Amino acid sequence: MQAKIILSRPARGAMAMRVRLKDIAADLNLSKMTISKVLRGQTDISEATKARVLKRVKELNYIPISVPAVCERVRPRQWD
Repeated sequence: MQAKIILSRPARGAMAMRVRLKDIAADLNLSKMTISKVLRGQTDISEATKARVLKRVKELNYIPISVPAVCERVRPRQWD
């Protein structure tokens, strides 16, 4: 039986909830670093773990957010 995954709240104006790295990690009982290493293609992760992670990523339609995209959304602080 698979664990029920809890998704994060959608961003303002978003249509659906986004799956985050930590959601996948919690679902598979792995660390966020392990999920990140698998997605970046690091070689120090076992083939069995890679297969589990990649299967779950595909099932959840995980789409990574690129750093430049996040930086574009960050607004500078307003000083009084």
